[in-house]
Amino acid sequence: MINSIKSFLKRNLAYQPLLSTQVPRQFLASVEDGILPYCPPPEGDLLHELITQHACVDCLEIGLATGSTAIYMLYALQNSKGRLISIDQPSGEMNDIGMANLQNSGVGANHQLILENSVNVLPELFKKHETFDLIFVDGWKTFDHLAAEVYYLTRMLRLNKFIVFDDAAMPSVNKIIKMMLKYYGYREIDYLHFNQTWRLRLFQILTTKSFRRPYRALQKVTDEAELPVTRDWNFFADF
Repeated sequence: MINSIKSFLKRNLAYQPLLSTQVPRQFLASVEDGILPYCPPPEGDLLHELITQHACVDCLEIGLATGSTAIYMLYALQNSKGRLISIDQPSGEMNDIGMANLQNSGVGANHQLILENSVNVLPELFKKHETFDLIFVDGWKTFDHLAAEVYYLTRMLRLNKFIVFDDAAMPSVNKIIKMMLKYYGYREIDYLHFNQTWRLRLFQILTTKSFRRPYRALQKVTDEAELPVTRDWNFFADF
């Protein structure tokens, strides 16, 4: 009985990927080994649609790993000839796999990999006045590390553009998102506009046994210079 229910749910709630992401999806399916982490099609589709629907050109990601999210983003950036900067720890094997995948996928021409701790790199990018349309965060996920990243990321993200968090159900990531929604001038996107259907949402809830989304996307709707958290040197509030 339980197996029948599982089969029914899997059959009826199966995600239908976008035709526009068929090329990167097929490439990743050909190299995915079932052990290392690869971007699932719904998340890849979300990144692709955010970039293409909102004319994102300059993108940043923290965490390269197998290169799968980078491939989705770079594929979406091809028509605009946009660029992607990836930041990751100089950890060796995983980054080698990611760079090999990028090279073999044929979309790595406008990609730059910086092998360094993100909390060292982001201040340097900020000092160079770098700005971005889409930022994907999938690096080290302790709260203090994320908070340090977000301080710079929100100042480099252009107004009305997007920041996406992987592993959003983790307590540390969820807390950062709550802080950003309450004090940093962000709002959560309407996922239905990006092929994130109610069937997918139900499937996520049933398979993770949680109402927290596995990944979340926020839109910056207020300039940080207008926020009390930035203007008031004495600002503090519990969250």
